[in-house]
Amino acid sequence: MKFILMDLERRGEQGLVPEAEMQRRIGKHQAALVGLSTQRSAANRSHLTMSVGLPATEESAIVRFNRGKHSVTDGPFTETKELLAGFDVIDFDSKQDAIDWYKSIGYEHDGHVMEIRPVVGAALIYHGHRPSGASKFLLRFGGPKPNESEAESEHNFRASERITMEYVRKGFMGESICWAGVRLAPPRQAITLRRRGGELLVSDGPFTETREVIGGFTILDCASREEAVEWARKYSFVEGDITQVVPCGMWWTQIV
Repeated sequence: MKFILMDLERRGEQGLVPEAEMQRRIGKHQAALVGLSTQRSAANRSHLTMSVGLPATEESAIVRFNRGKHSVTDGPFTETKELLAGFDVIDFDSKQDAIDWYKSIGYEHDGHVMEIRPVVGAALIYHGHRPSGASKFLLRFGGPKPNESEAESEHNFRASERITMEYVRKGFMGESICWAGVRLAPPRQAITLRRRGGELLVSDGPFTETREVIGGFTILDCASREEAVEWARKYSFVEGDITQVVPCGMWWTQIV
């Protein structure tokens, strides 16, 4: 079963932590991913690993759909104390296995937060070579609306799939594309781990209690942030939709 491990950092931490320390943390994380991939490969075990890193939120844009109109503003997705710095999507046998792997990495710095949540679906479509000058952009979607029925949720998901196919059809017209999508289980299925005062605290639920919960992600190759924002407009079609657009780095391995 696939799980997403969302790496959170305190607001403004990127500007406060020395570069050498930040690179040490990143190196430790990457080494853990490589070790897991090598271990799975040696065991001939099928798995998918997707790892995404995000820059400071000042580079992001927010697309909102209210009263039939789109509005675009700069800034973070929400005003919480903790911001999403990146995430991994990995196959584990259980949520406890995902928790144990996180513990094995050995994040010891105070204030580190990790949310672990089951993934309903994940997919990757790659066609041709990456277009010259293209960059990857992450579109981060809010979760289901309050009182949204299961039928409404499924209808909206199918509508999003049609927009995805519009993007994917570019590949059949000779253009190179890269698309990745992750649909998350409801926030109530999440578990959050916080390191505080040298102790690891484990609690049920998402890392934030705001109404702007995370419902899923899409990653696109786009020539500019403006193009990515236009795709975010298309994906934002339900009243109250909020979509964050942010440039990202992505690394993945797939062993079948």
